[in-house]
Amino acid sequence: MDEIRLYDINSEEFSELIDSAKVSLKDDEKYKKLKNEIQKIMDKFPNLQLLLEDNLIKNLNETECKMLQKIISLYTEISILEEQKIFFLGARENYFYLKNLNLLKE
Repeated sequence: MDEIRLYDINSEEFSELIDSAKVSLKDDEKYKKLKNEIQKIMDKFPNLQLLLEDNLIKNLNETECKMLQKIISLYTEISILEEQKIFFLGARENYFYLKNLNLLKE
């Protein structure tokens, strides 16, 4: 069975491929560390969990505000890791696309 190439799929399959690339990061140590750090903060500060997961707006104290800033910073780092993974997925797929067009020499 041939592997599905990125340039041959529809937008729904494309989204699934991107999501699977992100899911594959679950084995990355840095990614796991960042996710665990976010979870620890959320467990320690339930108001932040209510805000971020349930959209319930509560008055936050100074410590909660600092922890919210920390969570945003951690999410930014996670996004960077995900974007890198997607970038390299695109680079790999570009290789196969050019190869399929016979524009690369073996």
